[in-house]
Amino acid sequence: MDSTPRHQRYIIAVDPLIQQQDQIVKSISDLLGTGRVKRVPEEEIYLNKELTTFQADQIVLDVNIESTFCKDNFNIDWTATDGFTSIIRKLVAEYRKARNLTPLKVLIIGPPGSGKSTVARQVSDIFRLHHFTLKDMVDSTRQLLRDIAGEESEPDILGIDMSAEEEERERAKALLAEIDAVEIENEPLPDDIIVRIYRYRLLTNPCQNQGFILDGWPEKYEQARALFAAGEDAGENEYEAEMDGEDEMERMDYRLLPDRVFIFEAPDNFLKERLGTVPLTQLDDRHQEQVICSAWHSLGGQNRCPNYIRGVGSFSCRLCLSSGHAFA
Repeated sequence: MDSTPRHQRYIIAVDPLIQQQDQIVKSISDLLGTGRVKRVPEEEIYLNKELTTFQADQIVLDVNIESTFCKDNFNIDWTATDGFTSIIRKLVAEYRKARNLTPLKVLIIGPPGSGKSTVARQVSDIFRLHHFTLKDMVDSTRQLLRDIAGEESEPDILGIDMSAEEEERERAKALLAEIDAVEIENEPLPDDIIVRIYRYRLLTNPCQNQGFILDGWPEKYEQARALFAAGEDAGENEYEAEMDGEDEMERMDYRLLPDRVFIFEAPDNFLKERLGTVPLTQLDDRHQEQVICSAWHSLGGQNRCPNYIRGVGSFSCRLCLSSGHAFA
């Protein structure tokens, strides 16, 4: 500064580590986008109609400022001594919290014909959530795995091979091979593979950033326990709760555990009457069984998913369809 301001003094904050703009953008894209970043030629920046000339000037500004006075003379507890990119996860979490952008995670379960899929579709449309039935989850994730497994390795914006993408590609190939091996034998997918499919998809950036709604699965206690359990990659997202009747603490992954759980309940006669008005072509195979709810009712006692949800402390609400009553 050539002269000291009269009415206001300024401190110019400088990151002591020299991090390029493309490094910062890449770290943001890894958490909030696809992880891919495209370098745009400088002349094209000024042609972007969404940017003013002043904003374009800021983007292409290249000024190196050395940090001296504050660093040497103030006793400051620095938040990120390793640079902006080292705390990007914390910054994204603060950004979401400040703007109330926390993704909504919902689970709706109930017997066939209870209307859970209709409600799930309406909720997903209103809140723009990713909606998954078991079939949707398996089919769409299989296609996603094929797309990822078939991609060719590309250098990132810094010219360095993206080893993380290659690792992700190998993981996709391995899971896809297991799914295909089971389906070649015309066997239903076992729960352990279904759990891996769900975990893979729900931990992708779109689901983690926008939220999701699970429609009808998991149903069983052990399915829920395996799906929501904290894995080796949980890190700071691990959450512990004391389960009723168990001595050990339950370790869960906060990124997967639903915030809201709605349990649809109704007697068999009510459900049969409802399904009787639906054309057979629109019914799932399991809905065409004579004993519509036998499988659901056989999951009584401690073997049902709702018992797990209540045990870990998630908000749950039982909806009695025949009476219209709700119970928290």
